[in-house]
Amino acid sequence: MRSTFFGLEIGRRGLQAQQCALEVTGHNIANANTPGFTRQEAVMSTTTPFPVPSLNRPAGAGQMGTGVEVNTIRRLRDSFLDFQMRSESRSLGYWEAQRDVLMKIEGIVNEPSESGLRPVMEKFWTALEELGKDPESLAARSLVVERGQSLAEAFNHLDTQLCELTNDLNSTLRVRVDEVNSLGRQIADLNQQILKVEVTGARANDLRDKRDLLVDKLAKTIDIRITEDEHSALTITTSGRPLVQGEMASELVVDDMDQSYSEIYWADDPPENRLPLAVTGGIIRGIIDARGYRDGDEVKGFIPAFSKQLDKLVQQFTGAFNAIHQDGYDLDGVQGVSFFINREDSDNNDITAGSIAVNNVLINDPCKVAAALPDEDGTFNTGDGSNALKL
Repeated sequence: MRSTFFGLEIGRRGLQAQQCALEVTGHNIANANTPGFTRQEAVMSTTTPFPVPSLNRPAGAGQMGTGVEVNTIRRLRDSFLDFQMRSESRSLGYWEAQRDVLMKIEGIVNEPSESGLRPVMEKFWTALEELGKDPESLAARSLVVERGQSLAEAFNHLDTQLCELTNDLNSTLRVRVDEVNSLGRQIADLNQQILKVEVTGARANDLRDKRDLLVDKLAKTIDIRITEDEHSALTITTSGRPLVQGEMASELVVDDMDQSYSEIYWADDPPENRLPLAVTGGIIRGIIDARGYRDGDEVKGFIPAFSKQLDKLVQQFTGAFNAIHQDGYDLDGVQGVSFFINREDSDNNDITAGSIAVNNVLINDPCKVAAALPDEDGTFNTGDGSNALKL
């Protein structure tokens, strides 16, 4: 026979269940702007009906409901969407890193502007044109040498800034690797806390939100694969090895043996046997591809490719310019010398953006600028500026 307070008990359970649902709703509203928070829902179910089926149950019309209870509080989160978002975050991180480097290179080249390479070259051409008008003018010759030095220094400056950018990216790479290590340790710590809560049958929803937020940041920084075991602990792997496994976290390290193109390794690998980490995505891969990396004996990457194009420009320009200058004659009727040289090795004709310089012979004596060409009969005129115009 049912208790006199049976109906009151149903009402009490209903009030408690709805109060719990309201508290969950309040929690959702309070965390509307909390990064990484996932909306939660109170899942209700009926309590055990009366009477329970048995051989000696009381006679009656049948079972009667005993009310409602909150069965669990679940997060409204889709694991498939998490997987898709993290995959796209990896690509987003990669291209953001590339964009940042391109913007810095754009600032280095600074074209079109009044302080880029183009205006310096135009001033050099103008000085040569003025020399062609008055080849015997020492001032015009000195101006050509000075403008040539300015052009060489502009190329030197571009090369120096590209080298500094490479060094900055190496520093950024170390910062990002330290960030990966920190995120791994925090995720491993949350794995432990979640296990302690959920082993009791409860759901550690807020701790899971914190962990997922860290995983999202990690997925944008480096390519990872994620699995969750039966104890709700995440295992995160990168390059085929676990970065986080339950309560344990491994660490990465940047090796500075190659100062320009440092590599990433597992910290616990012995130095004689370790291999570089094969990073395939994320911010770290974007930094490596932009900075440059060694592929056998070849260096690949955006900045190395850009530097090669700049060196190619210098080589072709100085080769053509020197050839014409050497065909001309200076103010004393002596055949011209190389206008531009390799400042690191004057005997080396392989001139780059970092090594281009004006020949010291011309700096010491501007009269050596070969502005003239001999006549058909081989005679020489000091007032001839045809080679300057040809230059």
